Amino acid sequence: MKVWGAKMCDSSGIGLVTWVLLAVSWSVALVSLVLGVSASTKRRALRTAYFQSRYGSSVERMLAECPADQERLRLLRDGDRSGPVKATRELLRSEPVPLQPAAEFIKRL
Repeated sequence: MKVWGAKMCDSSGIGLVTWVLLAVSWSVALVSLVLGVSASTKRRALRTAYFQSRYGSSVERMLAECPADQERLRLLRDGDRSGPVKATRELLRSEPVPLQPAAEFIKRL
């Protein structure tokens, strides 16, 4: 099939335009993935740095000094089976600490 004097299909039946669109979409997906991973890594590093500077990487110190409403977190934790997850999520909204220390904090409350 010829359109405007150019061959639109190669021998396998997939046109040049299709290959170009496929290459562009894969490139966009790859760039998005790389940017998402780098943002996640940066956020994780910032949380770790905050935890180290604020609490000296100590969950014990975090228990003593954390400004979060510990009674509310206890109520969330003890509320139902998914309570520890809800309480950890609530803590992470108020204190930018890494997930592991936050979960340990909720467990020790």
